[in-house]
Order: sequence, then structure tokens, then C-alpha cells
Amino acid sequence: MDKKKTDLLLLVSCSFFAILAIVLFVFGIVYNKGPLAKILLFVASFFVLLLAAEIAYLYVLSRNVVPNYFLFNPVLNINMPVSKLTFELIDEKMNNYLSTFAPSEGKIWTEGILEKKASAIKNEFRPLIAYKLLFDMAENDTEADWKCFVLSTDMTVEFLATSLMQNGDGEMASAIRQLKHAKPINMKQTRDFLVGNKKYIKKKLTRYVVDNISKF
Repeated sequence: MDKKKTDLLLLVSCSFFAILAIVLFVFGIVYNKGPLAKILLFVASFFVLLLAAEIAYLYVLSRNVVPNYFLFNPVLNINMPVSKLTFELIDEKMNNYLSTFAPSEGKIWTEGILEKKASAIKNEFRPLIAYKLLFDMAENDTEADWKCFVLSTDMTVEFLATSLMQNGDGEMASAIRQLKHAKPINMKQTRDFLVGNKKYIKKKLTRYVVDNISKF
């Protein structure tokens, strides 16, 4: 049986059993010729409804869905609405994404991972990587993190700046370039700038995903 016929059969079966469950339930309400028969009608309607739900689930799983990186629910085989997308979910997804490049964000900063793997990074993910790394540095707010910025290569920071520019964020790009090019790098100034702009970075990260969701 081809895919269209299978989907149609599942949809028709689901509708049939759902309607049957409703009929049995209503009949159970109006039936007054014995409590046992009444209970059996309610029980039957419940199990028929469960059967309809199971068929509906099979129908959902049978559909051909193109998974969106941020929206796809593998259990239900659906892409959830963009309105359900939260920063927390984006953050979790980006943690998973960055873990494919290095075991820690510190190594991404200090071992030139971004410049080494630049060709493997899709354009649409570049601004996200930049915002994510800067946000986590500000969120963690530890001396070890600020040292990672100091120890990062100029090319790593340039990758981030260029990625920010891709999203039209010229001011942020210019600011991190200036912080990196200062000799010596002022860790306190770097810390104050990023922590002070943490909410802005978080908002830009979230907005970028929402505005470009079809690219993922």
C-alpha cells in the first residue's frame, strides 16, 4: 500500500473510532436499563477512544516531516510552532551544536576551533555561535572565562565579529574587535562590557533564530 493510501486509511480509522467512542459514551449516558450495561458502555467508549488516539499517533508518525533543528519533536514527529520556542530551548540546542566541535567552550576560544572548522560551519549558524559564546562568557562571569578571551586568537575573535556583522550587528562586532586588539587586553573592561550587554546578547540570539527559523 502506498504512503497516501496508508495515511488516508489511518485518518479514516481514527475518525471512525473517535465518533464511535462519542456515540457509545452518549448512549451510556441515556441508557437506563441496567447499571452494569451502562458501566460497560462507558468502559467500551473509553477503550475505543484510546484506540482512536493510538491510530492518531500512528498517523502523526507516518507523516513525512522535514525536521527543523530548533522546532522538531522526535517523539511526535512534528515541528512545534515557532511561538513555543524559548531561549532555554535555543540555548540547549546550541550547547548540543557546539559540543560537536569541542568538549568545552573554553577550547573553542583558546584552540582556534572556529578558524580550523570554518568551512564546516553553515552560514546561518555563524551569528548564533557568536552570540552564544559571548552570552555564556557573560553568564558564567568567571576569571577563567575572561582569560579564554585573552588567550583566544585574533582569528577566533574576527570570526565572531564577522558573524555578528552578518546579522547587521556592527556595534557589537566593532566592540569585541577593539577589546581584543587592546594591548594589553583589559579583562575588567571586557568583563564589564559583556556582562553589561548580557540581556542584549540574549535578545539578539533569540530574535535571530525566530527571524531565520526557516533556514534551520
